[in-house]
Amino acid sequence: MMEDTVVTKTITSVSTSMVSHLCNRVLNITIKNNHVSTNTGYDSTGLNTRLTIKDILIKMAQFPVLRYIINYIKKSHQNDPYRTLVEILLIAVGVLYINMKKNTMSVANTKNSNGGGRNNDGQLQLSAKEQEQLLKEWQPDALVDELDDEYSKWKLNGQVTLLTRKNKAKTNEADTSKMNTSTNTTSLTQRDVEYQGQVVQDVYNAANLNFLDLQNSPKLVSKIKTTLKNYGVGACGPAGFYGNVDVHYNLEYDLAHFFQTENAVLYGQDFCVAASVLSTFNKRGDIIVADNGCCVSIQNALQLSRASIYHYQHNDMQSLEKILAKIDKDEKFEPEIHRKFIVTEGIFQNNGDLCPLPELINLKHKYNFRLFIDETLSLGSLGSHGRGIVEHYGFPNRSNEIVDITVGSMATAFGSSGGIVLGDNVMSFFQRIGSNAYCFSASLPPYCCVAVSESMRILENDPLCVTKLHENTKFLYICLQKKLTQSNCKFVLTSSPESPLLIIKMNQTLRSKLFNSSMQSIYASLNNQKNVLHVTNTQIKEFNNEEMYLQKIVETLLLQYKVLIALTPHSLQHETLPLLPSLTVTTTAAFTAKEIEYIAESIGEVLVKFS
Repeated sequence: MMEDTVVTKTITSVSTSMVSHLCNRVLNITIKNNHVSTNTGYDSTGLNTRLTIKDILIKMAQFPVLRYIINYIKKSHQNDPYRTLVEILLIAVGVLYINMKKNTMSVANTKNSNGGGRNNDGQLQLSAKEQEQLLKEWQPDALVDELDDEYSKWKLNGQVTLLTRKNKAKTNEADTSKMNTSTNTTSLTQRDVEYQGQVVQDVYNAANLNFLDLQNSPKLVSKIKTTLKNYGVGACGPAGFYGNVDVHYNLEYDLAHFFQTENAVLYGQDFCVAASVLSTFNKRGDIIVADNGCCVSIQNALQLSRASIYHYQHNDMQSLEKILAKIDKDEKFEPEIHRKFIVTEGIFQNNGDLCPLPELINLKHKYNFRLFIDETLSLGSLGSHGRGIVEHYGFPNRSNEIVDITVGSMATAFGSSGGIVLGDNVMSFFQRIGSNAYCFSASLPPYCCVAVSESMRILENDPLCVTKLHENTKFLYICLQKKLTQSNCKFVLTSSPESPLLIIKMNQTLRSKLFNSSMQSIYASLNNQKNVLHVTNTQIKEFNNEEMYLQKIVETLLLQYKVLIALTPHSLQHETLPLLPSLTVTTTAAFTAKEIEYIAESIGEVLVKFS
């Protein structure tokens, strides 16, 4: 009770002081000893006027707004005197802040001796001399983290430049009973390459994705030259505006006819096709179930799709069906029907094996999913006429009953450029109005379109090069697998025998011995750097060391055996799935049996040395 009395007296004293100040400044009246008088001492009739505070409050209460304020203050003070004190202090702070702001604005236009000062908003304004000094001292931040010196050095020095193909007659197979790198004979499969500043002559190129070797066809070369003269080089615009000409539409028709589908859509670049298509047909809430062995272009597509992503174990149909069954069960309680896709590859770029298409088709129908396949490596290389994974497994066509959406590349087996999407008419039409990569990217150069159209005519009329590719592919696989098995080598082939892309990886025993790492530990480090540390330039020491070790194998084969294979390119900052370093070996239709034997023998010997 005593405390309330003290607070009440304090508030009354502060309130009286503030009211006195307000009346003196605003109403031009003076309050003294609870009485009020005008500063002149007289009212309008000239009589001396003395008013009490109670009289002023009564007069102020005649105004509706002031009446509410007075009632609020009375009730607030009666119920909680401390609150009145706090509110008075807040008002006092506000008045002080306004006065300080006025003082700041009064010096806004003052200038210092160097021409600086403050602008009309009270912000500091630098002089020309001060601005020049700051610009000299400013250093921009790096866009990415600096690379490790040793890692970046070998990565840059490991680049190989293919020089112009030599125009020499192909060696007769009967004269090459034993390959010898010292011989002067050169076949069409040999190239001169530049590596670390030195030229290595007559190298067998086993790192070439141009599987069919069609670019050497005289008829194809003649067609390309004629197209260059008639159409020029570039398309100079997107397909929907002025980029497409007759050869583009002809190619789309040829693609649909050759791959036995309703329609086809051309893209100017193959890497972005999957990302553009999946984001076109998916939105938030849709569902994608993808193989966890997919390549980085598919990984980027999954991230951009905005859909809910699930991963099943690589080529494990039991793992896939378990996820599909769970989704199907949960979906029964969903009020909305979502689009659902199974995403996989025809030939996996990271492993070289084939997807089990018949089982995927059965599961797609069982759980009402759509099937999306990336056939970047399988179009042109699988099937009796090169029609891809669908023809390889004996299906009659590429209808929606088999595969809903197929994306592929014309830069591999067809030896040209650009990407394609195969499917029905509705899907194709929707891409042309909604796919970003189609609507806003330049069309293919016309000569690239003519090259692919002519290549498909060759395959349809005389698929000899496809048959030869299949023979070489199986022969290289058999020779290399035999060499690795007999020598107890610590490297393994992960590819299928039908794949023209062979992937060689170090086995876990050797990896643990040399680098004390595994796929699980590398993936854990990758996730930690990306999701916890948020490192922009992801680097994993064990992964980099293993890549450097594999690059020594590539270098030894090139310099000592004149066989060019490749270190499989990976960019860790873009990878989101488990992976391991690997070597890539390819075969083409141009190789002879003796050349394949020599390549397999050379690779086997070097791998044994490094085991």
